[in-house]
Amino acid sequence: MAEFRPIIDIVVQDRFRKVFDTEAEGELAESIQRLGLFNALTVKGNVLIAGERRLRAIKTLIMLDTSFSYAGQEVPLGHVPVVDVSHLSERQAKEAEFDENVRRANFTWQEHDAAIAALHQLRIEENPEHTQADTARELGIAQN
Repeated sequence: MAEFRPIIDIVVQDRFRKVFDTEAEGELAESIQRLGLFNALTVKGNVLIAGERRLRAIKTLIMLDTSFSYAGQEVPLGHVPVVDVSHLSERQAKEAEFDENVRRANFTWQEHDAAIAALHQLRIEENPEHTQADTARELGIAQN
């Protein structure tokens, strides 16, 4: 079960991921603001185990004084939902960080295209004037 903690209490120590795409972080922040956060951060005590991209995106929202929700609940400004896995050993916690980043599988190109087509259809249902160019802009896909 997730709990809300002050974001300033979350400690980021040496992590496997070193490079972050600031544009992608901004897109993630917009998504969290619009749709809510789907997965809480994972911590051991106050040390981040999984979710650094989410943490960075949420920090952006907090700097902009923008609220977001988690599990249908408004998250208090300056806080973040966390799941504490203090019951894990240090080895298990490091393995959890590894699994979060390495075992995740990306879409195949067919799944990726089908997801874009489904999103485009949702946008058309919301607004019949929505175009493919609008969807491409939303997703940051260059048109030739």
